[in-house]
Amino acid sequence: MNIPIGLRAHWMLMVPVLFLLIIGFVMLLSTSSVVGYANFQDSYFFIKKHILFLCIGSVAFFLGFFIPNKVYKERVVFLYFIACILFLTIITALIYLVSLFFLSKIPIRFLIGIALIGIGFVVVNLIVHPYQMARVTSFLNPWSDPLGKNYHIIQSLTAVGSGGLTGLGIGESKLKYFYLPLQYSDFIFSIICEEGGLFLGMVVVILFGVFLYQGFRIARESMTLYGYYLAMGLMLFIVFQALINMGVVIGLMPITGIPLTFISFGGTSLVTSLFYVGVILNVSRETCLKEHEFIVKQEGPT
Repeated sequence: MNIPIGLRAHWMLMVPVLFLLIIGFVMLLSTSSVVGYANFQDSYFFIKKHILFLCIGSVAFFLGFFIPNKVYKERVVFLYFIACILFLTIITALIYLVSLFFLSKIPIRFLIGIALIGIGFVVVNLIVHPYQMARVTSFLNPWSDPLGKNYHIIQSLTAVGSGGLTGLGIGESKLKYFYLPLQYSDFIFSIICEEGGLFLGMVVVILFGVFLYQGFRIARESMTLYGYYLAMGLMLFIVFQALINMGVVIGLMPITGIPLTFISFGGTSLVTSLFYVGVILNVSRETCLKEHEFIVKQEGPT
């Protein structure tokens, strides 16, 4: 198949994304129907909105794919301050920033300074928001208050454990009947493990692993340092968000309120994530264009 020059990119990145979107759609059909009917007398209330978000996300994807990434470079200062404001509301995101710093050639003394500043932000955030400190303490001892502040994580672990190796079957979850809060958004991975077992849970993890590999490949093949950092940063942001969500669900991290990328219900997360995928592919597209220009110059006029 002869793909036009302007559309050439490392499209294998879309394979794990499409599979994750399909899994998300199926699991939302399973998990959101109960809440949709109970609250809105419509079992398909959430799935209808999800389809709308998928359509908007598709537009965002193509915008990210076709807008030249130099646009972001020209507005880097403005975007940096916007990112700082957003990161103040989502600290467990400092991990993403630190990872980018380590990928760069910044001297170690600056990395230590940045790490100390990040720890300071975390401490201040915990002091200012006592409910977040409660999340940390409940994470350290989840069985101390099983019917109170630790209810979420205990129900999540119950759902994960009850799935076993192969799960109860798609649509057969017991915890989605108002035992597990936010089962269609932040804790949807719990239901994935309950209905699909360890098998489906590992499929999701592997798909994010494939996305990580393909994103790293695009970043590595970029002909510019800016393209490398742009693709690597967005890829890590998507993967870290997913890892944090799954870590929370299985009790490895405190509850953060971060959704599972491409799968959880949530318009903002889905639309922005698809936009980021488009930007990553834009980096690959521009690499293909530059390679083509180089080959044409080498061959000379025919």
